[in-house]
Amino acid sequence: LADALHANKTLTDVELMHAELGSATATFALALGGEDRKLTRLLLHCNHGGDAAGVAFGSALVSQHSLTFLDLSTASTSDGKIGQEGAIMFARGLAKNSTLKTLSFHHNLIGSRGANALAEALSENTSLTQLDLHGDETLTEASRAVLKAVCAARQVPLHLNF
Repeated sequence: LADALHANKTLTDVELMHAELGSATATFALALGGEDRKLTRLLLHCNHGGDAAGVAFGSALVSQHSLTFLDLSTASTSDGKIGQEGAIMFARGLAKNSTLKTLSFHHNLIGSRGANALAEALSENTSLTQLDLHGDETLTEASRAVLKAVCAARQVPLHLNF
């Protein structure tokens, strides 16, 4: 399926929610690669991709020029959540991306290191306008304060949901 998505240059919207893809979720980052892509919305909610998905999508965001909406959220009780390492690598790609407007990352476990990496990325990224981190039990008050401060200082407003 990921190969078919990669070969399809006209598809604009993909919803594969609750498909139980597990570690294969990361292969869907291939669908984002290339400048000739038209994909604007990718919803992979509850696919349990873990850190591998965070790393793969972070890398893909660097060269991705059409995606505006990405859902890598998980269910509150599921395994395979994106952790600190995945969030750090994702943030590196987000910093260089100029098209993503909405990121749903809820119920992952990005922790303080992941939150700090996202905050740093948000100071560079000017396209993101919505970030959903609700349900992340590993976010400390300090991490939330850093994210809020970065959002308040941005020229482009960002709606942040905890």
